[in-house]
Amino acid sequence: LVKIRAVNSDGSGAYSEYAAVKTGDAVPDAPVIDENSLSSTNTTITFSWTEPDGKGNAVTSYSVLLSGSTTFTTSETTYTIADLYPGTTYAVEVAAINAEGQGMYSSRTTVTTVAVKPGAPIVTKGSALALSLTPLNRSLEIAMAVPN
Repeated sequence: LVKIRAVNSDGSGAYSEYAAVKTGDAVPDAPVIDENSLSSTNTTITFSWTEPDGKGNAVTSYSVLLSGSTTFTTSETTYTIADLYPGTTYAVEVAAINAEGQGMYSSRTTVTTVAVKPGAPIVTKGSALALSLTPLNRSLEIAMAVPN
């Protein structure tokens, strides 16, 4: 409850009657990523966060930001990102969303996928020597002529 009165250079006026005031709802606070929940395989990362204060409205979903450019949406507080490259460090951030909009992103947390050894090269012989190496989603081919 509040009372209001006007004030000018001639003095103060009388107070108004009491009025009930309710502050407006706001976007949610930023979630906090649980550092102990971070896990990875060679192509996935999984992590969890705490549900933040919704500031008067329920949190309805989360925006997950991967390395500052790719976003995913989920309603859960645990998320797995797949189809990643082995031995690569990624940054993740999470923002909560309620009826008022999206809040601030969490602090950036980094996680590295598990590195894997490349497979054995496949060598084929013919009029030229060719070497082909295909480690998961990346490839390298080298060809050279066999000297006479």
